[in-house]
Amino acid sequence: MVRKVSLSSGNGRRHLKQPLSRQDADAIIVRFRVALEAVRQGRTDDACIKALVHVFLLVAFLKDAGHSRISADILRTTGDALFAHINGVRDLAGKPLPVAQLAQIVNEYDQQLRETRFEVLLKASQQLAGAYRNMKMRRDAQTLTAVEELEVCA
Repeated sequence: MVRKVSLSSGNGRRHLKQPLSRQDADAIIVRFRVALEAVRQGRTDDACIKALVHVFLLVAFLKDAGHSRISADILRTTGDALFAHINGVRDLAGKPLPVAQLAQIVNEYDQQLRETRFEVLLKASQQLAGAYRNMKMRRDAQTLTAVEELEVCA
């Protein structure tokens, strides 16, 4: 279980300047490692893919902020494969999900949890939440447009 810290207290502000404890980092990374192992075994259910997209986006945000050493090429090719998978193109040009690259991304996030200041991780998480809100708003707008089109046709 990850400890909760009040960020308004002096103690909480001090935690912003430090990396997570090993115990907290382990508690966070375990779900991504489980998802990666499931993909290694050929299981690509929605929960696994969502977890891997989640960690992929966090590492991409950390990279953009200058806190990741993973190559942009790995992020680009892995991102292309993940989003093609989500969009129904299961085997883009006959290629399965790039498990080795996904492992590099999960390992990079694990390292970042242990080395990067909590405030940087928090900002990346906030960016992720914003990205999810934007996707939901677009999906809702598309649904509304489709419903309006159906009403016009009726």
